[in-house]
Amino acid sequence: MLLTYRQAALTSLARTNASQPEDRGDLAALFHALLPIDRRVERDWRVWFSFWGLAIADPGFAAEQRERMGGFVL
Repeated sequence: MLLTYRQAALTSLARTNASQPEDRGDLAALFHALLPIDRRVERDWRVWFSFWGLAIADPGFAAEQRERMGGFVL
């Protein structure tokens, strides 16, 4: 289960990173990459929300979530 969660987070991170120019800060492109407007993004959101409750209760998932969200910088 942790690998599924990690893969969805890494896929989302790759998509958001690819949406940004080198100087970063393109909010419109970032929102377009993050919003669940296509099946792939919606799937990642569903996985993330499905494991969100588990991350509150499970230290391993909590650590994974902190690591993944800590790397998300615009």
